[in-house]
Amino acid sequence: MNTNTRYTYPCLFCGDNTRHRTEEHIIQHGFKNSRCVLDTDVCCHCNTDIFSALDKKLIDFVHTYVYPNHPHISRNRTLLQAGHIIQFDQETRIWRSLQIDRNMKPVLFPQLVFVDKNRIDFYCNSNQNYQKLLNNMKQELVHVDKLSLKELVCQQPDQSLPTIQSAVIRTAPMKYVLRASTNQEVQLLKSQIHNGQLMRQFSQESEPRRKTTQKSELLANLVLERNLINRAIAKSAVNAVCSFLGSQRARNSVLDPIKSFILSDTQDEGERFIQHIWNINRNENTISQKENFTVPGYHTLILASRDRIPTVILSLYERPFALIRLTEDTNFMGEEEIYAGLIDYRSGSHQVLNYQNDPVSFYERFYVNNIQ
Repeated sequence: MNTNTRYTYPCLFCGDNTRHRTEEHIIQHGFKNSRCVLDTDVCCHCNTDIFSALDKKLIDFVHTYVYPNHPHISRNRTLLQAGHIIQFDQETRIWRSLQIDRNMKPVLFPQLVFVDKNRIDFYCNSNQNYQKLLNNMKQELVHVDKLSLKELVCQQPDQSLPTIQSAVIRTAPMKYVLRASTNQEVQLLKSQIHNGQLMRQFSQESEPRRKTTQKSELLANLVLERNLINRAIAKSAVNAVCSFLGSQRARNSVLDPIKSFILSDTQDEGERFIQHIWNINRNENTISQKENFTVPGYHTLILASRDRIPTVILSLYERPFALIRLTEDTNFMGEEEIYAGLIDYRSGSHQVLNYQNDPVSFYERFYVNNIQ
Protein backbone atom coordinates (compact mmCIF):
# COMPACT_ATOMS: atom_id res chain seq x y z
CA MET A 1 0.00 0.00 0.00
CA ASN A 2 1.33 3.42 -0.91
CA THR A 3 0.60 5.63 2.10
CA ASN A 4 2.02 8.70 0.34
CA THR A 5 -0.70 8.81 -2.30
CA ARG A 6 -2.37 12.20 -2.60
CA TYR A 7 -5.92 12.30 -3.89
CA THR A 8 -7.57 15.13 -5.76
CA TYR A 9 -10.66 15.04 -3.55
CA PRO A 10 -11.31 13.96 0.03
CA CYS A 11 -13.30 10.80 0.72
CA LEU A 12 -16.80 11.21 -0.69
CA PHE A 13 -18.40 10.39 2.66
CA CYS A 14 -16.13 11.11 5.64
CA GLY A 15 -13.88 13.76 4.07
CA ASP A 16 -10.59 12.03 4.93
CA ASN A 17 -7.72 12.65 2.50
CA THR A 18 -5.06 10.36 3.98
CA ARG A 19 -6.45 6.83 4.03
CA HIS A 20 -6.02 4.38 1.18
CA ARG A 21 -8.87 4.33 -1.36
CA THR A 22 -10.66 1.19 -2.48
CA GLU A 23 -13.24 0.47 -5.17
CA GLU A 24 -16.76 1.29 -4.10
CA HIS A 25 -19.56 -0.37 -6.09
CA ILE A 26 -22.27 2.07 -7.19
CA ILE A 27 -24.85 -0.49 -6.11
CA GLN A 28 -23.88 -3.45 -3.99
CA HIS A 29 -21.62 -6.13 -5.48
CA GLY A 30 -24.06 -8.73 -4.14
CA PHE A 31 -26.58 -7.59 -6.77
CA LYS A 32 -24.15 -8.97 -9.36
CA ASN A 33 -22.67 -5.56 -10.07
CA SER A 34 -19.05 -6.37 -10.79
CA ARG A 35 -17.92 -3.45 -12.94
CA CYS A 36 -19.84 -0.25 -12.11
CA VAL A 37 -17.60 1.29 -9.43
CA LEU A 38 -16.04 4.46 -8.05
CA ASP A 39 -12.30 3.89 -8.29
CA THR A 40 -10.76 6.37 -5.84
CA ASP A 41 -13.59 8.33 -4.24
CA VAL A 42 -14.16 6.29 -1.06
CA CYS A 43 -11.64 5.51 1.68
CA CYS A 44 -10.99 2.00 2.95
CA HIS A 45 -12.45 2.84 6.39
CA CYS A 46 -15.85 3.87 4.99
CA ASN A 47 -15.90 1.11 2.39
CA THR A 48 -14.98 -1.77 4.69
CA ASP A 49 -15.57 -0.81 8.31
CA ILE A 50 -18.87 1.02 7.82
CA PHE A 51 -20.45 0.00 4.53
CA SER A 52 -19.92 -3.77 4.59
CA ALA A 53 -22.55 -4.30 7.30
CA LEU A 54 -25.00 -1.95 5.56
CA ASP A 55 -24.58 -3.69 2.21
CA LYS A 56 -25.12 -7.15 3.67
CA LYS A 57 -28.37 -6.08 5.33
CA LEU A 58 -29.73 -4.57 2.12
CA ILE A 59 -28.75 -7.55 -0.03
CA ASP A 60 -30.31 -10.03 2.42
CA PHE A 61 -33.49 -7.95 2.65
CA VAL A 62 -33.92 -7.74 -1.13
CA HIS A 63 -33.07 -11.38 -1.82
CA THR A 64 -35.03 -13.01 1.00
CA TYR A 65 -38.00 -10.70 1.40
CA VAL A 66 -38.68 -8.20 -1.38
CA TYR A 67 -37.98 -10.33 -4.47
CA PRO A 68 -37.60 -13.89 -3.12
CA ASN A 69 -39.21 -15.49 -6.16
CA HIS A 70 -37.26 -13.67 -8.86
CA PRO A 71 -35.77 -16.27 -11.22
CA HIS A 72 -32.27 -14.74 -11.03
CA ILE A 73 -32.10 -14.84 -7.23
CA SER A 74 -30.75 -18.03 -5.71
CA ARG A 75 -32.98 -19.69 -3.15
CA ASN A 76 -31.64 -19.14 0.33
CA ARG A 77 -34.69 -19.29 2.56
CA THR A 78 -34.64 -17.94 6.10
CA LEU A 79 -37.48 -16.92 8.39
CA LEU A 80 -37.97 -14.03 5.99
CA GLN A 81 -39.61 -16.35 3.51
CA ALA A 82 -42.11 -15.69 0.74
CA GLY A 83 -42.94 -12.28 2.16
CA HIS A 84 -43.28 -13.50 5.74
CA ILE A 85 -41.69 -12.89 9.06
CA ILE A 86 -42.61 -15.60 11.55
CA GLN A 87 -42.82 -14.43 15.14
CA PHE A 88 -43.10 -16.44 18.33
CA ASP A 89 -45.29 -14.73 20.92
CA GLN A 90 -44.07 -15.61 24.41
CA GLU A 91 -47.38 -14.80 26.06
CA THR A 92 -49.61 -17.00 23.89
CA ARG A 93 -46.88 -19.49 22.83
CA ILE A 94 -48.15 -19.09 19.27
CA TRP A 95 -46.15 -18.64 16.05
CA ARG A 96 -47.69 -15.87 13.92
CA SER A 97 -46.98 -14.80 10.33
CA LEU A 98 -46.38 -11.12 9.57
CA GLN A 99 -45.76 -9.13 6.44
CA ILE A 100 -43.79 -5.92 6.09
CA ASP A 101 -45.43 -3.06 4.21
CA ARG A 102 -43.58 -0.57 1.99
CA ASN A 103 -42.98 1.64 5.03
CA MET A 104 -41.21 -1.39 6.52
CA LYS A 105 -43.86 -1.66 9.22
CA PRO A 106 -45.13 -5.08 10.35
CA VAL A 107 -48.70 -6.13 9.66
CA LEU A 108 -50.25 -9.32 11.01
CA PHE A 109 -51.79 -11.49 8.30
CA PRO A 110 -55.33 -12.75 9.03
CA GLN A 111 -54.64 -16.37 9.88
CA LEU A 112 -56.04 -19.57 11.30
CA VAL A 113 -53.48 -21.22 13.59
CA PHE A 114 -53.74 -24.90 14.53
CA VAL A 115 -52.76 -24.69 18.20
CA ASP A 116 -53.35 -28.40 18.72
CA LYS A 117 -55.55 -31.18 17.33
CA ASN A 118 -58.63 -29.80 19.06
CA ARG A 119 -58.13 -26.07 18.80
CA ILE A 120 -57.86 -23.52 15.98
CA ASP A 121 -57.39 -19.81 16.76
CA PHE A 122 -57.92 -16.83 14.48
CA TYR A 123 -55.48 -13.89 14.58
CA CYS A 124 -55.50 -10.48 12.92
CA ASN A 125 -54.46 -6.89 13.65
CA SER A 126 -56.16 -5.15 16.56
CA ASN A 127 -57.25 -2.27 14.32
CA GLN A 128 -59.02 -4.59 11.87
CA ASN A 129 -62.62 -5.83 11.92
CA TYR A 130 -61.75 -9.36 12.88
CA GLN A 131 -65.33 -10.67 12.62
CA LYS A 132 -65.57 -9.39 9.05
CA LEU A 133 -62.17 -10.88 8.15
CA LEU A 134 -63.11 -14.19 9.71
CA ASN A 135 -66.38 -14.30 7.76
CA ASN A 136 -64.49 -13.47 4.54
CA MET A 137 -62.15 -16.40 5.13
CA LYS A 138 -65.03 -18.76 5.86
CA GLN A 139 -66.79 -17.72 2.64
CA GLU A 140 -63.64 -17.96 0.51
CA LEU A 141 -62.35 -21.28 1.82
CA VAL A 142 -65.44 -23.14 0.61
CA HIS A 143 -64.75 -22.08 -3.01
CA VAL A 144 -61.79 -24.40 -3.38
CA ASP A 145 -61.67 -24.22 -7.17
CA LYS A 146 -61.11 -20.44 -7.05
CA LEU A 147 -58.43 -20.39 -4.36
CA SER A 148 -54.73 -19.75 -4.81
CA LEU A 149 -52.91 -21.95 -2.27
CA LYS A 150 -49.16 -21.54 -1.81
CA GLU A 151 -47.06 -23.79 0.40
CA LEU A 152 -44.52 -22.68 3.01
CA VAL A 153 -42.44 -25.19 4.96
CA CYS A 154 -40.66 -23.42 7.82
CA GLN A 155 -37.49 -24.53 9.51
CA GLN A 156 -37.44 -24.42 13.30
CA PRO A 157 -35.26 -21.39 14.25
CA ASP A 158 -34.78 -22.35 17.90
CA GLN A 159 -35.09 -25.92 19.17
CA SER A 160 -35.87 -24.66 22.67
CA LEU A 161 -39.14 -23.14 21.44
CA PRO A 162 -42.35 -25.01 20.57
CA THR A 163 -42.69 -26.37 17.06
CA ILE A 164 -44.05 -23.89 14.53
CA GLN A 165 -47.78 -24.49 14.40
CA SER A 166 -49.56 -25.13 11.12
CA ALA A 167 -51.56 -22.16 9.82
CA VAL A 168 -53.79 -21.04 6.98
CA ILE A 169 -52.80 -17.45 6.16
CA ARG A 170 -54.81 -15.03 4.04
CA THR A 171 -52.41 -12.82 2.05
CA ALA A 172 -55.02 -11.28 -0.28
CA PRO A 173 -58.62 -11.99 -1.35
CA MET A 174 -58.80 -15.66 -2.45
CA LYS A 175 -55.04 -16.03 -1.90
CA TYR A 176 -53.66 -18.14 0.93
CA VAL A 177 -50.39 -19.56 2.23
CA LEU A 178 -50.38 -22.93 3.94
CA ARG A 179 -47.66 -22.83 6.60
CA ALA A 180 -46.29 -25.80 8.51
CA SER A 181 -43.03 -27.23 9.84
CA THR A 182 -43.07 -30.23 7.47
CA ASN A 183 -44.24 -30.89 3.94
CA GLN A 184 -46.50 -33.66 5.25
CA GLU A 185 -48.35 -31.18 7.47
CA VAL A 186 -48.70 -28.73 4.58
CA GLN A 187 -50.28 -31.43 2.44
CA LEU A 188 -52.62 -32.31 5.31
CA LEU A 189 -53.79 -28.69 5.46
CA LYS A 190 -54.39 -28.71 1.73
CA SER A 191 -56.47 -31.90 1.89
CA GLN A 192 -58.51 -30.52 4.81
CA ILE A 193 -59.39 -27.46 2.74
CA HIS A 194 -60.29 -29.51 -0.33
CA ASN A 195 -62.51 -31.99 1.53
CA GLY A 196 -64.17 -29.35 3.74
CA GLN A 197 -62.85 -30.78 7.00
CA LEU A 198 -61.13 -27.50 7.93
CA MET A 199 -64.34 -25.47 7.87
CA ARG A 200 -66.30 -28.14 9.68
CA GLN A 201 -63.71 -28.16 12.44
CA PHE A 202 -63.40 -24.41 12.66
CA SER A 203 -67.17 -23.87 12.85
CA GLN A 204 -67.11 -25.71 16.18
CA GLU A 205 -64.48 -23.45 17.73
CA SER A 206 -65.03 -20.61 20.21
CA GLU A 207 -64.90 -16.85 19.52
CA PRO A 208 -61.63 -16.03 17.72
CA ARG A 209 -58.92 -14.04 19.39
CA ARG A 210 -57.58 -10.65 18.44
CA LYS A 211 -53.98 -9.54 19.03
CA THR A 212 -52.04 -6.29 18.70
CA THR A 213 -48.80 -5.82 16.74
CA GLN A 214 -46.71 -3.90 19.29
CA LYS A 215 -44.38 -6.85 19.87
CA SER A 216 -44.29 -7.46 16.14
CA GLU A 217 -43.03 -3.91 15.65
CA LEU A 218 -40.10 -4.64 17.93
CA LEU A 219 -39.33 -7.90 16.15
CA ALA A 220 -39.41 -6.26 12.73
CA ASN A 221 -36.96 -3.62 13.90
CA LEU A 222 -34.58 -6.30 15.17
CA VAL A 223 -34.81 -8.51 12.11
CA LEU A 224 -34.88 -5.88 9.38
CA GLU A 225 -32.81 -3.10 10.98
CA ARG A 226 -34.37 -0.40 8.86
CA ASN A 227 -31.63 2.06 9.77
CA LEU A 228 -28.96 -0.11 8.14
CA ILE A 229 -31.06 -0.91 5.06
CA ASN A 230 -31.97 2.71 4.41
CA ARG A 231 -28.40 3.89 4.92
CA ALA A 232 -27.25 1.38 2.30
CA ILE A 233 -29.89 2.64 -0.13
CA ALA A 234 -28.86 6.25 0.47
CA LYS A 235 -25.21 5.35 -0.08
CA SER A 236 -25.96 3.91 -3.51
CA ALA A 237 -27.81 7.11 -4.42
CA VAL A 238 -24.83 9.29 -3.44
CA ASN A 239 -22.54 6.95 -5.36
CA ALA A 240 -24.74 7.49 -8.41
CA VAL A 241 -24.42 11.26 -8.04
CA CYS A 242 -20.63 10.94 -7.99
CA SER A 243 -20.64 8.65 -11.03
CA PHE A 244 -23.04 10.78 -13.09
CA LEU A 245 -22.15 14.36 -12.07
CA GLY A 246 -18.49 13.90 -11.20
CA SER A 247 -16.41 13.97 -8.03
CA GLN A 248 -16.50 17.73 -7.51
CA ARG A 249 -20.28 18.18 -7.65
CA ALA A 250 -20.79 15.08 -5.49
CA ARG A 251 -18.92 16.90 -2.70
CA ASN A 252 -21.29 19.86 -2.69
CA SER A 253 -22.23 20.75 0.89
CA VAL A 254 -25.96 20.40 0.12
CA LEU A 255 -25.38 16.63 0.23
CA ASP A 256 -23.84 16.72 3.72
CA PRO A 257 -27.10 15.86 5.55
CA ILE A 258 -27.67 12.62 3.62
CA LYS A 259 -23.99 11.70 3.99
CA SER A 260 -24.24 12.28 7.74
CA PHE A 261 -27.22 9.93 7.83
CA ILE A 262 -25.25 7.28 5.91
CA LEU A 263 -22.37 7.47 8.38
CA SER A 264 -24.51 7.81 11.52
CA ASP A 265 -24.65 5.04 14.11
CA THR A 266 -28.07 5.98 15.48
CA GLN A 267 -31.64 4.70 15.21
CA ASP A 268 -32.51 7.37 12.64
CA GLU A 269 -34.29 5.54 9.80
CA GLY A 270 -33.80 8.35 7.29
CA GLU A 271 -37.45 8.59 6.29
CA ARG A 272 -36.87 12.18 5.11
CA PHE A 273 -34.55 10.71 2.46
CA ILE A 274 -35.85 7.22 1.65
CA GLN A 275 -39.25 6.16 0.31
CA HIS A 276 -39.76 2.46 -0.40
CA ILE A 277 -41.80 1.85 -3.56
CA TRP A 278 -41.45 -1.92 -4.00
CA ASN A 279 -44.57 -4.04 -4.04
CA ILE A 280 -44.37 -7.67 -3.01
CA ASN A 281 -47.83 -8.35 -4.49
CA ARG A 282 -47.00 -6.60 -7.75
CA ASN A 283 -49.58 -6.93 -10.50
CA GLU A 284 -47.64 -7.83 -13.62
CA ASN A 285 -50.33 -6.20 -15.80
CA THR A 286 -50.00 -2.80 -14.13
CA ILE A 287 -47.19 -0.53 -15.29
CA SER A 288 -46.67 2.56 -13.15
CA GLN A 289 -44.91 5.71 -14.26
CA LYS A 290 -41.84 4.68 -12.25
CA GLU A 291 -41.73 1.39 -14.16
CA ASN A 292 -41.09 3.32 -17.37
CA PHE A 293 -37.56 3.61 -16.00
CA THR A 294 -36.99 -0.12 -15.69
CA VAL A 295 -35.41 -2.41 -18.27
CA PRO A 296 -35.75 -6.21 -18.22
CA GLY A 297 -32.49 -7.83 -17.15
CA TYR A 298 -31.13 -4.66 -15.50
CA HIS A 299 -30.89 -2.78 -12.26
CA THR A 300 -31.41 0.92 -12.96
CA LEU A 301 -30.50 4.18 -11.25
CA ILE A 302 -32.24 7.33 -12.49
CA LEU A 303 -30.98 10.73 -11.31
CA ALA A 304 -33.29 13.66 -12.03
CA SER A 305 -35.09 16.60 -10.45
CA ARG A 306 -38.52 15.72 -9.09
CA ASP A 307 -40.42 18.91 -8.30
CA ARG A 308 -36.98 20.52 -8.45
CA ILE A 309 -35.73 18.19 -5.70
CA PRO A 310 -32.74 16.04 -6.80
CA THR A 311 -33.99 12.47 -6.63
CA VAL A 312 -32.72 8.99 -7.44
CA ILE A 313 -35.11 6.22 -8.51
CA LEU A 314 -33.54 2.86 -7.72
CA SER A 315 -34.94 -0.22 -9.45
CA LEU A 316 -33.62 -3.68 -8.66
CA TYR A 317 -34.27 -6.71 -10.85
CA GLU A 318 -36.28 -4.49 -13.26
CA ARG A 319 -38.73 -3.51 -10.51
CA PRO A 320 -39.05 -0.13 -8.73
CA PHE A 321 -37.51 -0.37 -5.27
CA ALA A 322 -36.86 3.04 -3.68
CA LEU A 323 -36.98 6.81 -4.16
CA ILE A 324 -34.12 8.75 -2.58
CA ARG A 325 -34.42 12.50 -1.98
CA LEU A 326 -30.83 13.70 -1.98
CA THR A 327 -31.31 17.23 -0.67
CA GLU A 328 -33.97 19.89 -0.22
CA ASP A 329 -31.84 22.32 -2.24
CA THR A 330 -33.70 23.14 -5.46
CA ASN A 331 -30.66 24.63 -7.22
CA PHE A 332 -28.37 21.61 -7.14
CA MET A 333 -29.47 20.24 -10.53
CA GLY A 334 -31.00 21.67 -13.67
CA GLU A 335 -34.42 20.49 -14.81
CA GLU A 336 -32.95 19.06 -18.02
CA GLU A 337 -30.29 17.03 -16.23
CA ILE A 338 -31.42 13.41 -16.33
CA TYR A 339 -29.03 10.48 -16.02
CA ALA A 340 -29.54 6.75 -16.07
CA GLY A 341 -27.26 3.92 -15.04
CA LEU A 342 -28.15 0.42 -16.22
CA ILE A 343 -26.43 -2.60 -14.70
CA ASP A 344 -26.93 -5.99 -16.31
CA TYR A 345 -27.40 -8.35 -13.36
CA ARG A 346 -26.53 -11.37 -15.49
CA SER A 347 -23.22 -10.22 -17.00
CA GLY A 348 -22.29 -7.40 -14.63
CA SER A 349 -21.78 -4.96 -17.52
CA HIS A 350 -23.20 -1.44 -17.30
CA GLN A 351 -24.18 1.58 -19.39
CA VAL A 352 -24.70 5.27 -18.53
CA LEU A 353 -27.15 7.46 -20.45
CA ASN A 354 -27.31 11.26 -20.37
CA TYR A 355 -30.59 12.77 -21.55
CA GLN A 356 -29.01 16.14 -22.40
CA ASN A 357 -26.27 14.60 -24.53
CA ASP A 358 -28.39 11.99 -26.30
CA PRO A 359 -32.15 12.39 -25.74
CA VAL A 360 -33.02 10.00 -28.59
CA SER A 361 -31.11 7.06 -27.09
CA PHE A 362 -32.56 7.84 -23.68
CA TYR A 363 -36.10 7.88 -25.05
CA GLU A 364 -35.62 4.70 -27.05
CA ARG A 365 -34.07 2.86 -24.12
CA PHE A 366 -36.86 3.53 -21.65
CA TYR A 367 -40.02 4.46 -23.51
CA VAL A 368 -39.96 2.71 -26.89
CA ASN A 369 -38.72 -0.59 -25.41
CA ASN A 370 -41.39 -0.52 -22.69
CA ILE A 371 -44.19 0.13 -25.18
CA GLN A 372 -43.23 -2.81 -27.40
